[in-house]
Amino acid sequence: MLSRIADSMYWMARYLERAGETARLMEINLLYLVEAEEDMGEEDKWRPILQINSSEPLYDEQFSGGISTPRVLQFISAGRNNPSSIRTCLRLFRENARVARDRISKEMWEAVNEIWMDFSERLKGPLSAERAGALFVELRNQVARFNGLVASTMMRGEAYAFYQLGGCFERADMTSRTLDIKYH
Repeated sequence: MLSRIADSMYWMARYLERAGETARLMEINLLYLVEAEEDMGEEDKWRPILQINSSEPLYDEQFSGGISTPRVLQFISAGRNNPSSIRTCLRLFRENARVARDRISKEMWEAVNEIWMDFSERLKGPLSAERAGALFVELRNQVARFNGLVASTMMRGEAYAFYQLGGCFERADMTSRTLDIKYH
């Protein structure tokens, strides 16, 4: 296997996993906002999410005036200048899938394009909390669907192993960052 194919399989899985896990964190935080104590400010509610995604310095650089729910939703979900935004992760997921096109199944490629086209369209314009919540649930469902397609249609071999490695590594990385922010 060519190293560029192995690299693309690895990063394809990482970016998809990162998009799905970021959507999960955002969905959980939106639910937490409903139940949060009234004396907590928006900054206290959203800063951990920015820290987990390593986006806090970039957010502070782009937005003066503090943290607000609409800005964070837009920045984390669709921020074009944010390398950890869901939109950027999905774009890079698609680009890496394109490079490894001959190693993935037809069904996987169709799902990649479907995910990208659907979410790039849905991430246009401002996101309200209600609309964002539904978007995050749908993205998690699409990630689970794609992983099911990988398990059922992809040939087992080196490409599959690199895909699995990338997904597991990203899951471990996200878990360690979450624990570091929560318990540091």
